[in-house]
Amino acid sequence: MSYREDKDLDFLAKCDNEDLGELFKLLVYDPKDDEKRFTQTLLISDEFKRYGDNYQKYWQRIAEELQLFGGNTISNLFRRGSGVLYREILEDVAKEQKISFEKYNSTVDIENKLILKVSEEIFNSLSEEEQKKLIDELTENNNELKKILASYKSDIPYAKIGTSIIREVLKRGGFATYKLTLIVVNMLWKSLFGKGLSLVANSTITKVLASFLAAPIAIVINAWILVDIASPAMRVTFPAVFLIATLRKKIESNSN
Repeated sequence: MSYREDKDLDFLAKCDNEDLGELFKLLVYDPKDDEKRFTQTLLISDEFKRYGDNYQKYWQRIAEELQLFGGNTISNLFRRGSGVLYREILEDVAKEQKISFEKYNSTVDIENKLILKVSEEIFNSLSEEEQKKLIDELTENNNELKKILASYKSDIPYAKIGTSIIREVLKRGGFATYKLTLIVVNMLWKSLFGKGLSLVANSTITKVLASFLAAPIAIVINAWILVDIASPAMRVTFPAVFLIATLRKKIESNSN
């Protein structure tokens, strides 16, 4: 195994088999058609043969597969078969999406910038009723954000203040941030692959996701996504970054 020690992926050791299984599936199969990826090596690995769907036993090998997808073939040869650190993968995806960031920005900050961009894209494509429903979900159990909405008394301009609410939720962290990320990434997944994630969530979030994913999602996937995930590697690393961000926020939310 050529896994490179990676502080940004160490949290995967705390993930359960169901969540690691979602990452495993993404790295092995294309979610759009469930076809096996030509360059995947997990299914022929000794770890998979030994442990199968007990992914916690070999989370580092799964993380290594992501590192390998992050580097091109020639670079991996020079690295003696090892890939690139997650931070480099994340920065490559951010650059492709024209996301501005600085080297001193934390990994979570850059993940949040990506989530914010997709959130804005999705939010602006929702109907007014759907926008209201999303904002109501995000401000639930948050008295400060509810005060912002209450200050309008009536005719709340959801379309106008939606981005500000989303930014505030991402900044605060905790359960609300996890809920926002899970909703947004599921809607992104459905737009790209025709189905949501199969991550196990609590009953409250499951109902919320069902309500958003049941209706047709009229999201226009703009050229900034379609073009940027055209390369074989980016078709893996683009969704992988959003999945990693979701898993990270789930662990952080559980810890809090």
